[in-house]
Amino acid sequence: MTFYRSDAFWRSSTQGSDLLLRPWLHDHGSLTGRIVARCEKFSVQPVKNGLARIAYDEAAVLG
Repeated sequence: MTFYRSDAFWRSSTQGSDLLLRPWLHDHGSLTGRIVARCEKFSVQPVKNGLARIAYDEAAVLG
């Protein structure tokens, strides 16, 4: 099984983002949950489906 560090990946990919969005993007909780709590209508449309390497934090949850 191959792992990658998801925190490092997400933090590095948000460097060019709007400063007001960074707290939302860096929060360790559920981004979807936060959006649902603030918006009346919310939906997600999958744009890609496939296999990927598992992150260390995901592996820790799975055991």
